[in-house]
Parts: sequence; C-alpha cells; structure tokens
Amino acid sequence: MRSGDLTQPKLAKHFALEEDSMDSDPKSEATSGPETEKLPVSDFFELLDQRVYIRTNRRIVALCVLKSKFRTEMKLYEWVWKGEGKGWKVGLANINVEGIDLKRIAADAEALAKTHGIPLRWSSAS
Repeated sequence: MRSGDLTQPKLAKHFALEEDSMDSDPKSEATSGPETEKLPVSDFFELLDQRVYIRTNRRIVALCVLKSKFRTEMKLYEWVWKGEGKGWKVGLANINVEGIDLKRIAADAEALAKTHGIPLRWSSAS
C-alpha cells in the first residue's frame, strides 16, 4: 500500500483517531506489533514490527522495522495528512520532537534491533 492509498475514512477504521490540533497533547503511548494497525508504508517494504508514538487525525510518528529485497532496517517515520486528494505523506527531515519521548524511542530501537538482528552503529548502543 502506497502512502497515498489510505484515505481518511479508511484510516479511521484502522485507528481510533482522536481530534487533532497542532497544540493538543497527542496520544504518546507506544503501541507495537505489525498487526496492531496499518501504517502508510510503501509497497517496497514489508512492515515487520512497529512502535507508534503519536497518532492523531493529522500526524503519525512511528519507529518501523522494514524488510526490503536488500536488507532489514529500522526507520523513524512521520506521516502528515495532506487531505483527501493527497492522503498521508512522509514528513521530510523535520520532526517536532517536543511531544515525543526520545529515550523511549532509543530503548525501543535497541530492543527491536536485537530482535530483528539489525546492527546499530551508535557509540552508546550495547
């Protein structure tokens, strides 16, 4: 499923979406597992695992373990709802981290890397 294939009404069936305002406090508890809900990941990848940190009507932030024909890798995504005609689009290099627990993301990344055999090249990674 390409990122533009999910429409807002279809997405509402997969997510218990809450009312969103850029100033509101989004749901920040991490949810996990590839079967929890569909994320708008490209058909190029198979979604093996995920941790969703923010999920609102206009924004999704998730740590995803993805498998391509080349390798298994981990990516931190932000998707932004661009409207009925455009659907969900990946945010480009600017994620507002004020409402995101980065320590939780780092801990999840280390656990997922261990589970899926992904080497981390962090100086502090164990």
